[in-house]
Amino acid sequence: MKYDYKINMNVFIGTFREYLNQIIIENDYEKRKMLYEYLIQEATENLVPIKKGRSFPRTKARRRNKYSQNLRHN
Repeated sequence: MKYDYKINMNVFIGTFREYLNQIIIENDYEKRKMLYEYLIQEATENLVPIKKGRSFPRTKARRRNKYSQNLRHN
């Protein structure tokens, strides 16, 4: 494989929120197991590559404060 992969946490958290309550409340073991397997399947389908050496430094603002109009004297 060219890259290492990890789960896209933004997508996983959204899916997890949807199905967590249903998994907890559900009394039927088979349906609970099905929901859990669907949750795991969603996590494995939404993978993103981890690319080496991808760091972008933050650029400093030219002004001392970002919104200079907010700090005016009366």
